[in-house]
Amino acid sequence: MKDSNINIADLQLPNIVDKKLANGINISLIEYGNLPLVNMQFIIDIGSLSEINNEQQWLTSFLANYLKEGSKQYNGSSIIDLFASYGGSIEISSSDDNLYINAEVLSKFANNAIQIIADILRNPHFPTQEQKRIKDDLLRNLDLLQVDPQALTSARLNHLIFQDHPYGREFPHKKNIEKFNSSKLQSFYRNAIDSSKTKIYLLGKFDMHQVDEQLDNSFGDWNFGYGKKIKPPKLTEDNTWSFINREDAHQSTIKLAMRLNNFSLKQYPSLILINALLGGTFISRITTNIREDKGYSYSPISQLSVDKKYCFWTQTADVSTEVTQESFKEIFFEIKRLTKKAPSIKELNGMITHLSGLHLIRFSTPRSIISQLFFADKLEIQRSFFESYISALQDLTSQMIFDQVNESFNDNYFIAIAGDKKNVYEKICNLKEFASVNEY
Repeated sequence: MKDSNINIADLQLPNIVDKKLANGINISLIEYGNLPLVNMQFIIDIGSLSEINNEQQWLTSFLANYLKEGSKQYNGSSIIDLFASYGGSIEISSSDDNLYINAEVLSKFANNAIQIIADILRNPHFPTQEQKRIKDDLLRNLDLLQVDPQALTSARLNHLIFQDHPYGREFPHKKNIEKFNSSKLQSFYRNAIDSSKTKIYLLGKFDMHQVDEQLDNSFGDWNFGYGKKIKPPKLTEDNTWSFINREDAHQSTIKLAMRLNNFSLKQYPSLILINALLGGTFISRITTNIREDKGYSYSPISQLSVDKKYCFWTQTADVSTEVTQESFKEIFFEIKRLTKKAPSIKELNGMITHLSGLHLIRFSTPRSIISQLFFADKLEIQRSFFESYISALQDLTSQMIFDQVNESFNDNYFIAIAGDKKNVYEKICNLKEFASVNEY
């Protein structure tokens, strides 16, 4: 019998029309809203996984910035002006797995926007006179990241987990970035991209037939690239921790990750609730403990990193140097507490209500809706998951959460810390939770 007596209705997804072009490109057309606007996201199969060796690290970032220079028909500044005249904007960015082109325009200019984006992807112009400026931007960004404790600990934690796989590379060498040029980029683009794996999402108010026809005309015969990628990572079984010295730092940045036992996607709703209870919200146990009650940290947060075959729970916090050890003690205490006693019905219901509200908010803006749909499509989760999400949360009981915690959680941690070593290191080493974890 479920503990929840919450009466919040599930949402219904807007009408979605899915199609696949003859060349394999997947398209989702989503009717949404009453305003004459269209949001578009073009997700291209090229990312850090395409950077075959260390010398290519950040070539995808170089590509994303260079694509902003436009195509042979439309240069970068004219594209910005055109999208402004269409009542919107265009953005290009990259990640470990993909390159993204996001655009928003008035409905009557949807076909114009599609034509321009297709031209950028199919006929990119990499003007040699711009390569130094773009490289300099990357180098400045690298300098900033290498003194940012959040970036440092994130990179180190990823390296502890994924080692030399692209997911685990920390930062590129400057000398490699300095060797980037437009010729090398053209070769990388052709070898790394696989146009057939492109995903296109359009959401808003538009003429379905006209847009469908334009997408077919613009992308239907796009067959480009060899799709060379590095295989998905083989996760290390050796739990490790690492300390990054930031002399005289007033804060320690800590990141703690746990690979959950025997993960499967059917556990996802209960794990979302567990994460929210533990550290994933402003009303979570860890946040209440080290932020509200003790004032050790301003903005601790935890999250789930989900793949088809694995899931990591990660806690992050910036804490005052003098209470770094105490902060770790409280985090470990809250983890253990959740494995020893089931949450109360009152706490469970409060968190279910909170998560239900967040879910509804996520489906209230076009960009967020597209993001959620892509997340499900990438993991091959049925989209009906979103329509039954609130009911699935309400069906969870305190005992089910307790059982899931004890099935999934363990004492094997990956930990990265950036802080003042002389004031923190020895205290950290004395914690019993570090005894079974090797230092990197």
